[in-house]
Amino acid sequence: MRAALLSVAGLPLTACATPAVEPAQVMAQAPPSFDAVKAEIDRSNASCNSDYVVRPREPNPERPVVLVRCPPHYPVLLERAGIEAACRTMFDISPAGEPVNFQTQCSIGERFDAMPAAWAELAAHAFPYAVQSSFARFKFQAFADAVPEQQRTEVSQPTRFQFEGYSDRLQPPEAFKRPPQEAAH
Repeated sequence: MRAALLSVAGLPLTACATPAVEPAQVMAQAPPSFDAVKAEIDRSNASCNSDYVVRPREPNPERPVVLVRCPPHYPVLLERAGIEAACRTMFDISPAGEPVNFQTQCSIGERFDAMPAAWAELAAHAFPYAVQSSFARFKFQAFADAVPEQQRTEVSQPTRFQFEGYSDRLQPPEAFKRPPQEAAH
């Protein structure tokens, strides 16, 4: 067994033991479809609901207040393949407290020499999907007397999917500027 770790904003969220399968054996096979990995992520996120306890903390105008948190899940097939990622997600928070306008960039890594192109492509899609689909289920404190033009913008959230003992090897991308959103017509 090996331990896989997941952290958001530098705080460890989960650790689990995965079967001792050599990643090279997993990657020697064709990767599953992105739709299969999406379905697995969606099933994992379905268990996240408003009963998830968030510790109250002192208000800080620099940080939004989280009411409902849904930690991302390490995609099982990518975990078994030994693929790690460090991601940074930028998003806005609407006046109602809903996260919107996601953009995620990830640094993808693995613990051996070369990753087959098909697995690299799957990882490049699956990790951002895992992060964004969980953050979309977050709920933040609504703005008091908010008007639609008042949004908290450019919230930056790092997330790491990694294996025990590799905490500093793969870093999330630096904060980035998103392209301007097109105006709704």
